Amino acid sequence: MAHCIIIRGPAGIGKTTIAKLLAKDLDAEYISLDDILHEKDLDHVEGICIKEENFLRVNDVVIPKMNALMRKGKNVILDGNFYHKNHLKELIRASEFPVQVFTLKAKVDDCISRDSARTGEDKIGEKNIRQVHALVSKWDYGTAIDIGKKSAKETAAEILRKLRTPARGGAAQAS
Repeated sequence: MAHCIIIRGPAGIGKTTIAKLLAKDLDAEYISLDDILHEKDLDHVEGICIKEENFLRVNDVVIPKMNALMRKGKNVILDGNFYHKNHLKELIRASEFPVQVFTLKAKVDDCISRDSARTGEDKIGEKNIRQVHALVSKWDYGTAIDIGKKSAKETAAEILRKLRTPARGGAAQAS
């Protein structure tokens, strides 16, 4: 049975790199919430973050797509910050298939260091990294993984070891 894996964590932690490695290893479809936010012109920061309403509008795009893929037997990997709890809970609730969430954790200075290695438009900046890190770190969901100084490949391998066999019928939810 197909299932969905959600990779959440602060900016600069390596979510996209890890999600793409997992998608390749699992022959899964990768969906970037950041890309959809950008494509739909919903990535405007108000105050210190993007409004929850904008993320819920992204769900309107993601949910039908992920369910359609999983109905065809394809696993789905999603990545995003998920700093609004309702955004994540709505996505899990609407999934027709099991969902497993992994929260990546690292010190803010590690995220800043990783971001400083980025180039061009991919660079987020120290202030934004600190703000998103604070928002994401307010709560955990699913399986927390402290990535510390681990490489993306080491983190993806740890996630693969921790994947559980999805239960039949209904989404497997962690709290």
